[in-house]
Amino acid sequence: MSQMSSNVLPVVFDGIRYSMGGIAHENTFGIVAFLDALGVKGVWQMKDPRKVLDDSNKVYYMFSDDLKTLDINLAAFCDTLIISMRGHNELIIRPWRFMEIFCEAIIPPFLKSMRYEFFFRGAIAMGFFSRSSRMLIEPAADEATQFYEASDWVGISVSPQTGLILDTPHF
Repeated sequence: MSQMSSNVLPVVFDGIRYSMGGIAHENTFGIVAFLDALGVKGVWQMKDPRKVLDDSNKVYYMFSDDLKTLDINLAAFCDTLIISMRGHNELIIRPWRFMEIFCEAIIPPFLKSMRYEFFFRGAIAMGFFSRSSRMLIEPAADEATQFYEASDWVGISVSPQTGLILDTPHF
């Protein structure tokens, strides 16, 4: 008798994180930012692609090195950096401080990336999100993706919903 393999993954939830088939998933309140590198489309026609890719790796690792001290998650897709940071109780009730900590971490590599001619525009969203090693979903991720390409300038904007959170009085 042959054994059939199951396509059903066991799901375990400990109140904060899901684990599905050994892949950790996290549901949390935090900050999500999408940063899009401007001028990358077609750059291979004007510059040596190897240099562009090498500089892109340098920029990625600058962000990675600066963000790992705060346990901020960094991923990349094409010419976009995807950054997420979960909050804890003290930061959640102090959203301005939470945003300050996040911005203090991402601004230095954002500025240093310009040395490699990588100029980012993006959006920061604060709210609930779920993430795994392969995916980022839920409201904060949706809002960041909705607004990160909306501006036509180098810089990072705060999403409208995040603006409302920051304007709400907290204890």
